[in-house]
Amino acid sequence: MSFTVITLFMLACSAVQINIQINTQPTSTLSPAVLHARPTQTPAATTVPVTVTSTPTLEPMTRLEPGQTVEISDLIMLGDTTGWGFEPGGHILHTLTGGKTWNDVTPPENSYYTKRTFFSSDPNIAWAVSVKSTELKVWQTSTAGRSWEAGETIGLENIDTGKCGSLHLETPFVNQISFIDSITGWMVVTASASEHAYTVSMLFTTTDAGAHWSLKNLATRDCSSSDDPDGLSSVLFWTPSEGWGGFFQNKFGYYPYNQERYTGGWDIYRTGNSGESWERIKLPEPPGFLEEAAKTPKENATCGIVQFTPYSYAVFSLQMRCFIPNTTFYYYYLTFNNGTDWNIWKAVETEEFVVDVYADHKTVGWRFVLSSSNRLSEIQKTTDRGLTWGTIKKVAWQYARFDFVDEHVGWAIINSGTNTLLLKTIDGGKTWRPLAPLMEP
Repeated sequence: MSFTVITLFMLACSAVQINIQINTQPTSTLSPAVLHARPTQTPAATTVPVTVTSTPTLEPMTRLEPGQTVEISDLIMLGDTTGWGFEPGGHILHTLTGGKTWNDVTPPENSYYTKRTFFSSDPNIAWAVSVKSTELKVWQTSTAGRSWEAGETIGLENIDTGKCGSLHLETPFVNQISFIDSITGWMVVTASASEHAYTVSMLFTTTDAGAHWSLKNLATRDCSSSDDPDGLSSVLFWTPSEGWGGFFQNKFGYYPYNQERYTGGWDIYRTGNSGESWERIKLPEPPGFLEEAAKTPKENATCGIVQFTPYSYAVFSLQMRCFIPNTTFYYYYLTFNNGTDWNIWKAVETEEFVVDVYADHKTVGWRFVLSSSNRLSEIQKTTDRGLTWGTIKKVAWQYARFDFVDEHVGWAIINSGTNTLLLKTIDGGKTWRPLAPLMEP
C-alpha cells in the first residue's frame, strides 16, 4: 500500500539517529496480512455507474462530468497504474492509468475530503465512512467503487461511558479506519460530549467487513471505561487481537491536571484483546525535546502519537508531535522488529518511506523541506533509514505531499504559486513530469 506524505510549511531539522532497546517482544509469527501487500494485478477499466445495495438516507452527490479536468488533493496509489484519489469537492476517485484519467466512485452519502475516512490496500476493495452530526455509517466496495454496500448506522446519541453514565455525543471526527484483511478492521473516532466540555475517543471494531461495528474502548478526560489515557488517535494491529495504540492525552490542559507542570507523552500502548485494554510502554524520549522543554520550566511540554504507518509484519513507523507553548516539534520513529528497537530523528511533520521486506529491509525515504528567505525548497532523500538526508532536487514549490509505491515510482501533489498540480516521477524524485488529470470520457 502507499504511504502519503503531508508536509507543512516548516524547515526540516538535522536528522539524529538513536538505537535504543525496550522490553517488548512480538507475540505472533503470522505472515503479513492483506493490509501490507501491494497488488500485482489491476482490474479492467470500466465506467459502470455507482450503485448501492441499501437505500441511502441522503441525496447522492452530483457526479463529476466525463472528460472534465479534475484537481487531485490527495491520493493512495497501489501500483504503477492503479489507485484512489480525492478531489476538493469531496469526491472519491479511482484510476487505472497512473493518475491520467479517473472514475468518480463516490458512495451515495456524504463528502470525502481526506484519507481519514477511507481505507484501501487493494485495487477493488475499499471502505469509506459517512459522517453526520450524531452518527456514522461505513460503506464497503469490492468492485473498485462501481457499487457500495452500507453497514449499519452507528448512533452516538446514547453512548454508555460507564463511570459517567450515558452521554450524547455529536460532531464526530474520524481519525482513522483500517483493516488487516477483508473482514477485520478498526475505526478511531472522537466526538464532543454535549453535557461536558471535553471530547471522547472511541475505538470501534468489525469482524464482518464493516457491516456491523462494536465499541471496544472509550476514553475521556475523566470518564474512561478503563484506566487507559484519553485521546486515542491511531492504532496498528498485526493480528485480530494484538496491536499498538497511540494516545494524545488532553487532560493536561484541564483543571486540576494543568495545575502542575507535566513533561512527557512519548509512550506507546500495547493490546492483546483488540483494544479493549492497553499496556503502557515507555518509548525513548524524542531527541532534544527535554532540552527545549527546559527553556520554559513553568509550562507543560507534552507529546503524543498522531499516526502509525505499517510496511510489513514487525516493520512500521510512527509520527509523534510534541508541544511547548507556541512551538510544535515533529519526530519520526522507525522499527524493524515490532518495537524492540527504534531509529528516531527530528523530522518534518510527516515523511514518506518505502521498505522492501524482501531485500533485508532496504529502506528509501523522501521529504519536502520548505525554504526560507525566498530560496528554493528542497526534496530530500535518505537511503540509510533516516540517519542522513541529502538534497536530490531544488524546486520552486510552496507545498508538497508525496506518495511512492517503490524506490523509483511516485507522485507529488504540489502548490506552485496559485496552482495545485499532480506530478509523477519514475527515477526516485530526481525529475518530475506534470499530469493533467481528466475524468474518464
